Order: sequence, then structure tokens, then C-alpha cells
Amino acid sequence: MLKILKTNTIFRTASRGSAFATFFCLAVLLGAGLGLTGCSKNSHEVRSYTEIQRKASGVASKKPETSASLSPDQMAMLNKMTGSSAKPDKVQWTTPEGWTESTGNSMRIATFKVTEGDDAAETSLVLLGGGGGIEENLIRWIGQIADGEPDRAKLLALLEESPTFQTEGGRSGILVDLASFAKEEDDADSMMTGIVPMDNQKLFVKMTGPKRLLAKQKEAFRALCDSLR
Repeated sequence: MLKILKTNTIFRTASRGSAFATFFCLAVLLGAGLGLTGCSKNSHEVRSYTEIQRKASGVASKKPETSASLSPDQMAMLNKMTGSSAKPDKVQWTTPEGWTESTGNSMRIATFKVTEGDDAAETSLVLLGGGGGIEENLIRWIGQIADGEPDRAKLLALLEESPTFQTEGGRSGILVDLASFAKEEDDADSMMTGIVPMDNQKLFVKMTGPKRLLAKQKEAFRALCDSLR
């Protein structure tokens, strides 16, 4: 009986000590603003919360790396490569004597100019792929120098009789002079074009200017077409 009383006294003392320790922990946690929970339970939740935060931070850090993997310049380069714009490194030529050459742009490989007195003509090298055949492009260009839509039968007859040429690069082309579609005046705008199929694209050498100047520069234009390689 005595042993039981002693044991009960010790248990009550331990209980009072444990209660005091628990009260002390609660007071500390309340002071720190961590809520009314037990010490061991609260510390477990803190560790769990910290681990979740680290995982979320790791995922977030990957997003800037992905979005920054391609710079705006690289995206622009990819857009040009997948479009139908020209690739100047694949085409070379010899500039005719008396012509001035300027750097191309996103639509042209190169631009040439020639003047004589008050007359001036411009020649462009354009590499096109995809929609639109030769006839469609010629009809569109004829509309720039003539009134109304051209006679298709007349255009087809012109294509059949137009001379062909062989480039220095070993490719065959056709030279089409559209002067017959231009207005009658000597200073009226006219056009001639050299067309060279290149793989899945077509290279158009297009010269525009007064009809009288184009007639004088026809041999130089032909020399430019011949020099393509």
C-alpha cells in the first residue's frame, strides 16, 4: 500500500512537471505567433512547410531558364530561316559595269541601280518559294506598268518565244521582256525579268525603269543573269 502511494505521488509530480513544461511551450509559441498547438506537433508542421517551400522555389527557378533559352535575335533568325526570304550566301553574281550595288534586305538578296541622264532603273534579286507560279507573278508585275489585267493569251505567247539562258552556276533560266505591255511613251515604266528555278524556289531578277533606258541596258541585264552562280 505504501509503495502504491509513493508511485501515485511520483506520477502526480511528474504530471505537474509535464503540465508546466507544456504550458511553458505554449506560452513561447503564442509569443512567437505560431498558434495554439503542441511543441512537437508544431515543429513537425514547420519542417513540413519549409520543405514544400523549397520544392515550389525549385520549380519556379526553371521557368526563367526555359523562357530565356531563345533570345529575340535567335527567334528572328529562326523566323527568317523558316520563311521564304532569300539566303544571300547561296547566290553569287557579277555586277555589270556602270551599275551600283546596294545591300539587300529581308525581301531582296541585292539591289542594283543604273542611271543615264534623268533616267534611272532599279534591278532586284528576289528568291521566292511557295505560293504563286511564274504566270501569276508576271501578271501582278504587268499590272504595275499597264492599265488593267493583261491578256493571258498574249502573255503565254510571250513566254513561249522568250529566250533562255544558262547561268555560270549551270542553271537554266528564261528572260522575259515585258516592254510590249508597257504604255507607248518612251519614258513610260517598263520591266524585264530573268527567272531561274533553284531547288524548291525561283530566283527572279527584275529590272524596272523607263522603257528607253531598259532597252539600252538589256545586254547588261542579260550579263547579270548569265553571271548567277
